Amino acid sequence: PEDTGYRANAETKQMLYVGGDALWYQGDQVLAAIGQSDNRFTPMQLAVYTSTLANQGNRYKATFMSRVVSSDYRELIASNEKTLISHMQISDEAYQAYSEGMHLVTSNDWGTAYTTFANYPIAVAAKTGTAQHDIPNASDHGAFICYAPLDDPQIAISVYVEKGGHGSTLASIAKAMLD
Repeated sequence: PEDTGYRANAETKQMLYVGGDALWYQGDQVLAAIGQSDNRFTPMQLAVYTSTLANQGNRYKATFMSRVVSSDYRELIASNEKTLISHMQISDEAYQAYSEGMHLVTSNDWGTAYTTFANYPIAVAAKTGTAQHDIPNASDHGAFICYAPLDDPQIAISVYVEKGGHGSTLASIAKAMLD
């Protein structure tokens, strides 16, 4: 997907705000590190990010479909081939750390998506997210990303619902997609 240019950094903050609100503080770095601040990503960008994590740094061209077949399923009309766009060097140690952490989200009883994936037959790596906002009496925005199977990733999923509550509430949508 095309880069929107909206990331939590000093340049974005200067572009979006005026006066004192446009200054970048050390606290802004902390907020950005935990997923708060002015990050603006599309669900497709989050899916590509998730796929890149699953593939230990290999970023593939995003597609919405793998193939098109005739209505009687006898003829292949079109097919998308896997296309490597770029590679980010991720050490084996870093890969193991985030894969294990994301798996614990779905497999450990304190994981934020455990209730949804507790007895799921496929090992899933996931991350829930909740973006707060300043709209009075409105639910937070929810995000959920995952890839599966853990040991041989075949699919990456991103679910985002504006005012959808906590990211953990969206895990069931991803589970239905995996099913």
